[in-house]
Amino acid sequence: MSNLWGSFQGKAELYSKFRPHYSHNYREYLIQKLQIDRKARVADIGAGTGIHTKALIGIAGNIIAIEPNPEMLQQCLLTLGDCNNVKILLGSAEMTTLPDLSINYITVSQAFHLFNKQNSLNEFKRILHPQGSLILVWISKEHDNELFYENEKAIKQFCPNYQRHIHARYFIKETFKNCFTSDTYTFVRIPNDSTEFLDKKTFIMRTLSASYALNSSDKNYNALVQELGNVFDRYSDEGAVKVPQSTVIYHGKIK
Repeated sequence: MSNLWGSFQGKAELYSKFRPHYSHNYREYLIQKLQIDRKARVADIGAGTGIHTKALIGIAGNIIAIEPNPEMLQQCLLTLGDCNNVKILLGSAEMTTLPDLSINYITVSQAFHLFNKQNSLNEFKRILHPQGSLILVWISKEHDNELFYENEKAIKQFCPNYQRHIHARYFIKETFKNCFTSDTYTFVRIPNDSTEFLDKKTFIMRTLSASYALNSSDKNYNALVQELGNVFDRYSDEGAVKVPQSTVIYHGKIK
């Protein structure tokens, strides 16, 4: 993984508490369409605090969570350390430490765009069984609403590390097509299946959990929090705002 993972320093607890979770529709897709079952050995790479890893529990029989950020890894251990079928390791997408041809499925959630693409794919091919598959997944914000643009406007005003092409991508079929063999490549969007209604605290804290967000010690932190609160107040209805989100999945055999 590139050094972008270091930008999550100080964010692990917020990330674990306030980031969205994966939908029933997505878990059913893994079971019904990708046929992941209790015999499967899955590597969840760039696992962060274990939100996606948790979604795999009860589906796969043997899960290995790989995470390079020690703080995020510690939070993952706190969340999932008691799960018998999950092993949590310090490692990266470019150097997983896993044996050759040892994995049936690789999953990457919310993170592949942060990796060194070619080095990661080389490592994935090394550890995947010849019949194994790579699954890339995002809970993607829908951009066609005023709340998204007003929230982004506040972020741009106070967070110099924010980059739309990294932090709020619009995913289309061609985005990661060249990672997969043409005969196995599949793109799926499950529209609005992760849409949420957030209260004010969750709305603010979710933004603050992002890699680009200011920390409490930063000069403009309080101003950012105030402006995020203002955005919430303008768009809230009965104490909540609607945040449209869809699950986006790319999968197949690695080219």
